Amino acid sequence: MSSVRHTLVKFLFLLISVVYVANAQKPCCLPNQYQASLGQTIVSVMNMNTSTAVGTLSVGRETFAYDFTSKLVGSFNSLNVTTSVGVFPVKSHTISDYKLSAKWTIVNNKCTVEKLTQNMSSPCISDDATYLGSLVIGGVLNGHQWIVKSGAINSSYTVTDKCIPIDITTYTYSKEGLTLTTNTFADFVPNIDDPGTFFTVPKDCPKPPEDWIII
Repeated sequence: MSSVRHTLVKFLFLLISVVYVANAQKPCCLPNQYQASLGQTIVSVMNMNTSTAVGTLSVGRETFAYDFTSKLVGSFNSLNVTTSVGVFPVKSHTISDYKLSAKWTIVNNKCTVEKLTQNMSSPCISDDATYLGSLVIGGVLNGHQWIVKSGAINSSYTVTDKCIPIDITTYTYSKEGLTLTTNTFADFVPNIDDPGTFFTVPKDCPKPPEDWIII
């Protein structure tokens, strides 16, 4: 549990302690279709206000495809999940179809489906985002950072001058607990090489109920 808290404090400190050079900058839009490799860290703490607080730390990689035109998101994850009882490797494939309001998760050849309860995220940084300023990464890469607030979700977007994502960090807090997810981008391309690999639902996966409302 202490390692989870240490990691959470570290990420929050990095998020708020960087000094930026402010200048006028308008929010931008990522491509409607893209894929990338992500370095991913997820810190989750549930039951925070009780003596039975449970924390997990997940670290690994994700191959991610985003298609706003077809309302599809697909990802392959390989994470090491640390809990109070040990470290467990988890590999998964997820497919989200926002036209059907359905998300499939495949783990160890077992497929489950759940209802999507939120709209698909836009490729654009919202107009009401707060611009924090510019920064230089590694002395050569110019970046810009915005903070987007939506209810209990706070997101930090760091992008290049051409709106190529460098890092997206999302912080969610509720009475059930909090989750901090950091995605660091690599191998970004503004298209999807093989959509079927990401978005084809296996034949043995359950179908979503017909009464699920299309978002």
